[in-house]
Amino acid sequence: MKQRKIILALIPALCLGLATAQSVTTPLFPHKDGEADVSTMSGSQKDLEVVGGAKKVVSWITYVTGESDLANCKKAVLNLYVNSLAVPGTLGVYALTSAITAPENSVKFTEIKFGATAAAKLSLTSADIEKVLQVDVTTLVKDTAFKGFALASDDGLSATFSSKEGAMKPLVMLTYAAVGGATGPAGPAGPAGSNGLTGPVGPAGATGPAGVAGPKGDSGVAGQKGATGATGATGLSSITVANASFTMADNVGSMDLVSGTVPCPSGKTLVGGGAQILASNGAIPPWMALVSSMPTSSGWYALAREMQDQIRTPGTVQLYVYAVCAIVAP
Repeated sequence: MKQRKIILALIPALCLGLATAQSVTTPLFPHKDGEADVSTMSGSQKDLEVVGGAKKVVSWITYVTGESDLANCKKAVLNLYVNSLAVPGTLGVYALTSAITAPENSVKFTEIKFGATAAAKLSLTSADIEKVLQVDVTTLVKDTAFKGFALASDDGLSATFSSKEGAMKPLVMLTYAAVGGATGPAGPAGPAGSNGLTGPVGPAGATGPAGVAGPKGDSGVAGQKGATGATGATGLSSITVANASFTMADNVGSMDLVSGTVPCPSGKTLVGGGAQILASNGAIPPWMALVSSMPTSSGWYALAREMQDQIRTPGTVQLYVYAVCAIVAP
């Protein structure tokens, strides 16, 4: 039986009809990666090697940014899976300062250019083997000049990390605000309308004699109090959240799916919903994706699937589906 290694991928879906903002997390996939020292280079292995000291080996990763709005993400976290650790030491995560355009297997050591200051430094020990390192790289990713990362060490570290060809790809998880944007500024005032045509001057009438002042009239009687208007509609009331979890079967040789629908209790109407994927160990699985989260005539429906076929531990993957229900006034 193959060993499972699961990372948690939390991808909340947008909720319909709710006033509170939520977040959406989506993965940024690696485009190319590799490693090099002063005399050799590689870009098609399942490991990214980092070695400090005299025989330095530096690894690099670039990403498929496409239409991603990197400048407006709330947070960016790099996930690195530690395959092996021969010598404990310090790992530095740096921003590439020059784009890597050569094929993966042809990137020389001198072509891996990165900044002098690390965005993060992590001290690795044997306790980190087969674990996922989560590195906050928000500042690097939001930079308009983002080109990827370099992994290097200034001390005696000797370690390998899963590459894009490996089972646990070095994904960057991007978190965005999911509901609404700020109100835009008021538009400019429209132009003033043209003046209407002046009517013709009427003939002057004859001046009449001054009339005699009449007596002061009596005060009128106060009118009756008007009737109370009808009570308006109450809108939504008795809001509740129904939820259920669905376990994903893990079958070899197929891209496993898991889906489920959560209905509203009798007498209540679906007004919103959402879903999330959780693993039993609380880690993030980049190989899972939330494909659909939407309302149906039966309730709130969600579907998640594997992005590659591989049996992993620990435990199971659960799809949690939520339905926001309320009594809607007629």
